[in-house]
Amino acid sequence: MVPLLGAGHSPSGVWAVDGTRLYEGTGDTYEVRTRDQTGRLVRILRIDVDPIPVTDELFEAYADEQLAEAGGDTLWLDRMKTALETMPRPEWARVFDALEVADDGRLWVRRTRMPADSLDRWDVFDREGVFVTRALLPSNLRVRQIGPDFVLALRRDELDLEQVVVYRLEKS
Repeated sequence: MVPLLGAGHSPSGVWAVDGTRLYEGTGDTYEVRTRDQTGRLVRILRIDVDPIPVTDELFEAYADEQLAEAGGDTLWLDRMKTALETMPRPEWARVFDALEVADDGRLWVRRTRMPADSLDRWDVFDREGVFVTRALLPSNLRVRQIGPDFVLALRRDELDLEQVVVYRLEKS
């Protein structure tokens, strides 16, 4: 998905939880807040990244995705077209759009994928917020579990059927 709505336009943020922590952010900037079980802020992870301008190409890709998700529902399709024609175009896209916590407690942050990208870039941090590595995964996955040496995910095939897939993580 093209994560267009960011930079003050996103209605909600992204988050992930493990047994003791909540990780949250909006993706407007590369900032992930970590909270403990009581809700107390314990860390802010920040990386200086260049903002992603919303170009005509990016906005059109976002609009095409939204219309494709409407499927055959004519009423929903008409409403979506109207919304896309009248919505103010954000100046910037999100810099990340997903957070996942691996079984070992590492935080995975998915960077914004551009329309031409076939791979998602995930930044991986240890439990103390130290950058560990970058992982590349196919962009058509919905990650469900990240183990010590595998990623379990759902993938839609050309017939729009979901398949369970497992990828081995290769450490370099």
